[in-house]
Amino acid sequence: MDMQVKTDDVESAVKVDALENNPEYDVLLRQIEELKEKANKMRSEQVADVIAKVKDMIVKYDLTAYDLGLSGSQKGDPGSTTRPTIHVAIKYRDGDNTWTGRGKKPHWVKAIVDSGDDLNKFLVPKN
Repeated sequence: MDMQVKTDDVESAVKVDALENNPEYDVLLRQIEELKEKANKMRSEQVADVIAKVKDMIVKYDLTAYDLGLSGSQKGDPGSTTRPTIHVAIKYRDGDNTWTGRGKKPHWVKAIVDSGDDLNKFLVPKN
């Protein structure tokens, strides 16, 4: 039995030595690392693109964390840590695009201003 243990140890050592001194194995390990780096970089780029698109949609549709199911409680619920929402009337409209005039200008408003067009043409009449 003692002889069997020593033979197993020798066989294991030979296998380890063969892997350590195998140039093909080293090449494969390098390729694995390179592929992992490529995949991580690709994922980072895609995530950045997705985040930008999601942010645009949130602004376009005036969504809140609650609307997206990211808030534990509804606005105004007792015990809620969020402030109650104050409804603000729409100030500007261009078809389906709307803006209250508060906060960051949406892309469609920036495009109007950048084109030199008068934003006041898009004012929603007050009732």
